[in-house]
Amino acid sequence: MKTIFLTLVFLVLHFAAIMAQSPSSFSYQAVARDATGSPIINKAISLRISILQGTVTGSEVYKETHTVTTNPFGLVNLAIGNGTLVNGSFTGISWGSNPYFVKVEMDTAGGSNYVFMGTSQLLSVPYALNAKNGVPAGQNVGDMLYWNGTQWLAVPIGINGQTLVINNGIPAWGGIQLPVITSTLKPDSTTITAYTASSGGTVLSDGGAPITARGVCWSTSQNPTIADSKSMDGTGIGTFTSQITGLSIGTTYYVRAYATNNVGTGYGNQVSFTTQNGIIVLTTYQPYTVTATSAISGGNYISTGGLVILGNGVCYGTSPNPTISGTKTTDAIGNLSISSNIFNLTPNTIYYVRSYATNSLGTYYGNEINFTTPDGIILLSTGLVTTIQHNDAKSGGSISSDGGGGIISAKGVCWSTSNNPTVADNKTNEGSNATSYDSYITGFSDNLTYYVRAYATNQFGTYYGNQQSFIYVPGVISINTNPLSSVASLSAIGGGLITSIGGTNLTAKGVCWDSISSPTINNHKTVDAGSWYNSYSSILTNLFPNRTYYVRAYATNFSGTTYGNELSFTTSNACPSTVSHGYVSGISPDTSAQFNITYTYNVITANPAWGGKCWTMKNLGATNEATSAQDVDPNHDGWYFQFNKKQGFYDDGATLTPSSKWSVEYPDGGWSSENDPCLQLLGSGWRIPTVAEWQIFTYASVENGGLYAGGYTTAFNSSLKLNASGIVYQQALYYRGSEAYYWSGEINSTYPTWDGNSLRIQSNYSDFYGTDKTYGCSVRCIKD
Repeated sequence: MKTIFLTLVFLVLHFAAIMAQSPSSFSYQAVARDATGSPIINKAISLRISILQGTVTGSEVYKETHTVTTNPFGLVNLAIGNGTLVNGSFTGISWGSNPYFVKVEMDTAGGSNYVFMGTSQLLSVPYALNAKNGVPAGQNVGDMLYWNGTQWLAVPIGINGQTLVINNGIPAWGGIQLPVITSTLKPDSTTITAYTASSGGTVLSDGGAPITARGVCWSTSQNPTIADSKSMDGTGIGTFTSQITGLSIGTTYYVRAYATNNVGTGYGNQVSFTTQNGIIVLTTYQPYTVTATSAISGGNYISTGGLVILGNGVCYGTSPNPTISGTKTTDAIGNLSISSNIFNLTPNTIYYVRSYATNSLGTYYGNEINFTTPDGIILLSTGLVTTIQHNDAKSGGSISSDGGGGIISAKGVCWSTSNNPTVADNKTNEGSNATSYDSYITGFSDNLTYYVRAYATNQFGTYYGNQQSFIYVPGVISINTNPLSSVASLSAIGGGLITSIGGTNLTAKGVCWDSISSPTINNHKTVDAGSWYNSYSSILTNLFPNRTYYVRAYATNFSGTTYGNELSFTTSNACPSTVSHGYVSGISPDTSAQFNITYTYNVITANPAWGGKCWTMKNLGATNEATSAQDVDPNHDGWYFQFNKKQGFYDDGATLTPSSKWSVEYPDGGWSSENDPCLQLLGSGWRIPTVAEWQIFTYASVENGGLYAGGYTTAFNSSLKLNASGIVYQQALYYRGSEAYYWSGEINSTYPTWDGNSLRIQSNYSDFYGTDKTYGCSVRCIKD
């Protein structure tokens, strides 16, 4: 009969109950071997387990049987306490009161002819005892306890591959094992080239013997070993880095960290990576700072292909798809971008440009971009000839484009008694920058007509502005009528420009008007201060609504009165005394009090000094006119509006209504007519004021009913009776009683995406403020 061996590998408790209770089962693991010591593999066997109390020959308190199948290594696993009961009660065993032993019998045929295999003391069962029995707590997962006869002691967890050895009843980990590699470092994308990469690993344990070699091994096949390509990166435990070399372009590799001791070589987890394909991918910059003869371009690397860059720049030409065989730049390498200066271009020519980069595999190109060089032609205009007197006059020039022609070497005006004067005639020189300038003309004769042109010179030639002309006749005034502005129902603003006073001081100037053409100073007129050259403005008052008027500027000296050119304008209709609206869905706040209210606004005609237009005397949505700057509540403050949104919001100081319609979006452009609450509520012609209209009111004098840039007290004392209604942001009302913000219909030029322009009024000053479009401001309405 063959002798059967059952080798104990390890024994641990498995709890089905909490630590304060006795275990309901515990795990048992063994290797079945035959007489030669070979494992009995993949075979059904029977085991009979008995629990003995006190000694190896003590009384039997529990018995059960198991039928299990060994694995390919002869290993069997079972849970003692979960087998087929023969006798006794497993849960009734008092584990803490006595030592217990497990007796094992086996039938390799899987029947009931059991052969005694041995008896071993259960050492780890005390882990299940109540903490009050003095069992120490473990420190790490896998720690075990054993009974030394007087107390429980801990056996710390070992490392992978060690075996538990029992000497004289005391368990200890023993045996030299393979090194333990905890991780293999996956190559980072920034370190992978076409031929190399960086990896590494961490050696956690030397297995009980010195590490004699470590590194990484790699192959194009999975699970590489040190028989494949490998690096040698020192000895000992710890973290190391490795350089992987000799790779092929565009190939996938598998990598494992390794460590070797005198038992053998242990490996870490496998990682993979793919080498770069050597193909350079780059983009081309849109050319900028384009002149008639030069430009700046370049490119950006998306991928260098993993190879050394040998050269880069841009290539360009007048035909599509330029290459390095044509014209190119050669620029610094080693950066992730290319900057290229392109010179010697031809004016007014279409060029095609591509970035390029070269490595050992060839040259690669970015996308193609085309651009057109400017024509180099300077665009400029000639200033009107003014302040004309004996032997002296003023003109100048305004340069709107330098044509991309580079530095302007000279500029000024030239003049002659012949048409189209050039720099070969009389000229001034006002420097070399591309800005507007004034020039003074001297050395001309009385009673002769002179022609004047501004000029500017660059490397391509000299360019001229439009032609102006003048004549100096002693005693004769030269005057133009200015266009009309701020035309209202009862007033308008006109004026004139005097270019020559005829050699003597003026005795009068202004504008004259009538409802019949060719008005003179015998009709209606203004008389304005000043007796010298200037542009002046005049306020036309006492006009009639909806009437056409003719107007001319005039000036008088000792020789008589001279008139400017005639202009005409038509006044608007008279302002209504009041304007009203009711509840309008989508504009009026959705409060129960709003539905039956008719909102009536008194209307004033503004002082001609600040436009003469029709203004409402209350904030939009207010039911009462304020009686002071700090007369603030929902009835006097009205509604708050977000920029270019028609929905009004009512705020009682605690709740914003309707809060569900508050928007966090930033609309494009200025206030549209479909979103203008003034137009939608009050009807045709009514609108939110422009910045210019707010400005003329803000800077008008207090005497004329304006704000004069004052604070909220001055604002209330003005003709518009503005109160400190505050501002809403993040759906909360702030500064009620101390500040006011009134929308204009225009965006802020500095931050057009985010801000609209508002009139901001604080305690002692007012200004124009870029206000976040999502904030809620007050609204006043205006009509021409």
